[in-house]
Amino acid sequence: MIKKVLTFSDNIQHVLSGAHGLWIGHQGGVSYLDTATGVACKWTTLEGLPAHPVLHVALDGERLCVATPNGVAWVDDVEALIADGSAARGKVRWRHGLSLPTGAGAFINGVAFVQGRIWAAAGGGRAYREGADGFELLELPLPQARLVRILALDSPPGTRRILMLTNNNGILMVATGGTESGLYQWSENEGLDSRYATALALAGSHVAVAVHGALHFVTQRALVEAPEHISRWGTVQLAEVSGSAERNRVSALCVHGRFLYAGTATGLHRVRLEDLGDAMAEPSTAEMVDDFPVRHLASHAGELWVGQGSTLARWSDAVAAPSTPPEHASAARGRWPRVRGASRLEEFAPRVVASRRPRFVVESRWRTAAEPDFKVCRALAASPESLLVGGESGRVVLFSEGRWSNELVVRMRRPSDVHALAWDPEGMIFWAATRQGLFQRDPRGRWHRDLQFPGRAVHALGVWGGSVIAVGAAGLHLFVQNEWNEVDLGREHIALFAAAASDSALALGGRPGTGFWIWRSGAARPEPVVIPMGRANCMAWGDGGDLWLGGDRGVVRWQGETATTFAWNDERRDQITALLEHDGKLYVGSQAGLWVVAVRNLRRGAAAELESQGERVGLLQGLPDTNVTGLLAHDSRVWVATQGGLARLE
Repeated sequence: MIKKVLTFSDNIQHVLSGAHGLWIGHQGGVSYLDTATGVACKWTTLEGLPAHPVLHVALDGERLCVATPNGVAWVDDVEALIADGSAARGKVRWRHGLSLPTGAGAFINGVAFVQGRIWAAAGGGRAYREGADGFELLELPLPQARLVRILALDSPPGTRRILMLTNNNGILMVATGGTESGLYQWSENEGLDSRYATALALAGSHVAVAVHGALHFVTQRALVEAPEHISRWGTVQLAEVSGSAERNRVSALCVHGRFLYAGTATGLHRVRLEDLGDAMAEPSTAEMVDDFPVRHLASHAGELWVGQGSTLARWSDAVAAPSTPPEHASAARGRWPRVRGASRLEEFAPRVVASRRPRFVVESRWRTAAEPDFKVCRALAASPESLLVGGESGRVVLFSEGRWSNELVVRMRRPSDVHALAWDPEGMIFWAATRQGLFQRDPRGRWHRDLQFPGRAVHALGVWGGSVIAVGAAGLHLFVQNEWNEVDLGREHIALFAAAASDSALALGGRPGTGFWIWRSGAARPEPVVIPMGRANCMAWGDGGDLWLGGDRGVVRWQGETATTFAWNDERRDQITALLEHDGKLYVGSQAGLWVVAVRNLRRGAAAELESQGERVGLLQGLPDTNVTGLLAHDSRVWVATQGGLARLE
């Protein structure tokens, strides 16, 4: 059903080092970057991921597992997955567990492999472990704890030590195996600076845990052999401890070379592994080595990699400014040594030596240029040659001649989203609406606010009879001969929220109680009509002249004299957000994904009977997000806009 999915690879969630490259979990799925060749592969819900974003990645031999807000997904042959992704075949599918098609599965924060089996950390003190018959629930007696990370410690045969981090209950450890069963917890009473733990890593013979403002350590041997005797954790403070808690939040830990590196919003810190033993006895301070903001760290192929937002960079040597050798420092200050003969002065002339210091070098190859430049898609419009997508923060992306280009509609500090778009075939320009007003695009690709528009809050845009229409808090306006004209609806102060245009009629809908209007071709003004529903969120005309209306309680089919309601009696499925009739099929977008049905087969019935008449497309069928925001037929294809990206149907 879904032919292609386009998501934006921003908001990096995790970076993991693999055999030949890096695994990157991000807002639009999971990507793999071969650091030697620069070849990048990307997997989304179309390849079997149960949801976006990918929050965490774990690797164990040939098995790869990712955490999502809708359960976990894994593959058992990493090499085959990479080869298939490089060839863009899409034949290797991800398997998934703890997932639901509507996205209401288990929200997994972190994953790990314990003795070859998948363990997943969730909220409410819940952990899931892979068994022979699926995933088993391990519920800890801490219902308020949100588990974020899991680490399996090496322990004697027949026993298991599973260390878990929480975002509000400190450090937990589950001890199982044989007749042993226990839960250990460490927090401020054991010397932690905060109970809000954020990251952990194995650091030589120690286990390192990051909390807000500090790093804490304890030996693996103590955790495995005598956890009940651990009354104090070692402490390493950061170089900068003043400021807000978010500035002091340690977001990443990674061992690289002889150091343990810690990343924060204020920069990169490190501590020698050999000094961790001393930190157990007396608190010390980590060295700050760079002020580059760090959210994620990974050590790969002798380089330290860092993720921050949509930026991926590596810690690399770079030539610094020229420096003067110490042995000639006095000469550089103008105090030359006393020598015989001017010719010998050359031996003592200052020599300029290029020193090298590490710095972060941005890696741009992991993101493909053939994807939109934002993740939230609000509105769609199309010209004969281009597709325009409205998104967040006052931006749009234009797809033309096989490439995407990013454009800024509103130039403000905090611009609102672009929630409505329209193509004007007469003026050959695009129109866009935001909460800041109405904008039009000139032939050079620049956006300008229309200062002549008499209103400000525009809820919908469209084209009818060769004129641009704008509906909103100020009613209905038509753009004719470069001027805006208000259309009299016979009543004052009517706010309109939805509109739909066909070749012969324009449908308008207002708030509950104000009703609906139909403006027929040749008529002087719109005429009120009676449709038994409240406010319509969206409208669409059918090929046979039927008007489809989507509200908060399902779909209404209005046929001029009769109205038929189709409802699922489900809050998410009945919240209709987009409608489209194309090629004999009705496309219904809601908060529960996309439902497609042949119009000739549509019959009124109960929830289960109604659902069975069509096909539901959700996360597990490849939709980027279950919240559909727009539908558009363009170039004989149907495009679906969602809160998490774009999808193109077959």
